[in-house]
Amino acid sequence: MIDWKGENGLQIGTFVVRDEHLLRATWLLVLLTTITSMTIHFLSGDARAIPFFISESD
Repeated sequence: MIDWKGENGLQIGTFVVRDEHLLRATWLLVLLTTITSMTIHFLSGDARAIPFFISESD
């Protein structure tokens, strides 16, 4: 069972994921997604899209 109101973070059974680790994982996910997307644009030869890929995806 997942305890969403755990004292030190998210508690899944006997395992606790601390709030600091959840925040770090969230930032890493965004960072790695952005870097991967920019790398794919660069390697595909569409270098013009590197600085604009976020605004053009809207």
